[in-house]
Amino acid sequence: IRWCAEKLFEKDDKIVLAHATEGGGSTYASKQSTELKGIISKAQLTKGKTYLEECLGKLEKAGYKGDTELIVAYPHTSAKAALRLFLERTKPDILVCGSRRLGAMKRALLGSTSTYLVHNS
Repeated sequence: IRWCAEKLFEKDDKIVLAHATEGGGSTYASKQSTELKGIISKAQLTKGKTYLEECLGKLEKAGYKGDTELIVAYPHTSAKAALRLFLERTKPDILVCGSRRLGAMKRALLGSTSTYLVHNS
């Protein structure tokens, strides 16, 4: 956010901070798995909202205002695909992706979200 504030953002820009989280889920459903999935989903939503609030605080500290959007990828949808749908809906002029700092091996196995968005948006 600091880099964007220094190099990219202008005062009249509309800035939306988006964070995607996977909602979880599986094809197998039982009472216990449904309850557990609900607990995990609530925890992921809380973590995502907290993260966005922290990012918004950094943005405001840099002198900019913005909105936040928590994007939830429901079962059988990846966070990457949910972000792509968000981009199709909002049609931003520019997209800045952060990093989860997975490292080369995990990134190679899971794939890079930014690479996916560049090729599929």
